Amino acid sequence: MPKTRLVEFMAAGCLALALGVPAIGFAAPPSSLEAPLLVQNETNQQSQQSQKKIDAIASKTNDALQTYLTTMQQIDRLKAYNSQISKLIQSQQQQMAQIQRQMSQIGDTQKQVMPLMQQMIDALRNFIKLDLPFQVQDRLARVQQLEDLMSDASVTDAERFRQIMDAYMAEVDYGRNIGSYRGPLAAGGKTRTVDFLRIGRIALMYQTIDGSETGFWNRLTQQWQIDNDLSDAVAKGLDVATSGTATQLLIAPVPAPQPAETQQ
Repeated sequence: MPKTRLVEFMAAGCLALALGVPAIGFAAPPSSLEAPLLVQNETNQQSQQSQKKIDAIASKTNDALQTYLTTMQQIDRLKAYNSQISKLIQSQQQQMAQIQRQMSQIGDTQKQVMPLMQQMIDALRNFIKLDLPFQVQDRLARVQQLEDLMSDASVTDAERFRQIMDAYMAEVDYGRNIGSYRGPLAAGGKTRTVDFLRIGRIALMYQTIDGSETGFWNRLTQQWQIDNDLSDAVAKGLDVATSGTATQLLIAPVPAPQPAETQQ
C-alpha cells in the first residue's frame, strides 16, 4: 500500500474514534451473517419434517402391502375351500338323487315282496302236508307263526323274510340228519304213544315203548304199516339218535323207484 494512502487511512480512523463514529469497513453488519444461518436452520427443519413424512408414508405403505398379501392368501384359501365344498355338495346332491330314486322304488318292491313271502308260506305249508308225517303239529305251528307275522304291523319286511328263511332252513336240516321223538300214533282205529325214528327224509319208522310192535310209513299207500322185522334196526337207530353214538348201518324200508309219468 502506498505510504500516502496508509497515512490517510490511519488519519481517518483516528478522526472516527475521536468523533465516536464507527469506521466504515471495519465491521460487517449483523444481518449479513445471520441470514445464511437462519436459512440453513429452516432448510434443516424442513428436511427433517419431510423425512418424517416420508417415513410415515413408507410405514403406511408397508402395512398396506402386508395387509394386501395377507388378504390374497386368505382369498386363495377361500377359493380352495369353496372348490372342495362345491365338490362335496355335488356328491351329496348325487347321493340324494340316488336315495330319492331308491325310495321311489321301495313301494314297487314292497308290492312284489309281500305276495312273494305269502307264496313261500303257502308252499311251505303244502310241502309239510305232503311230506313224511313227522312232527306235523310242530311244523305247522311254525308256519302259523309266519302267518301271524304277515299281519303284524310292528314287524318289518326284513324280519318277516328272515323268519321265513329260518323255517325253510329248518325243513332242509330234517333231510340231513337222524332224529327221534316220542309222540302219538293214530293207526288201526286207535291212538298210541310210540317212539318215532326219522332217517333224513328217506324213512320214518316207529316202535312201541315196550318194543312189541315196529312199523314204518308206507309212501305208496300213505299209511302206517307194521313190520316187526325192522325191530332191531329201529332199536339201534333210536339209540343212535338219542345217545349220540356213532352212526351204524341201518336197515330202512325204502320204496322202489317209480317210472316217471310220460306227458301226452
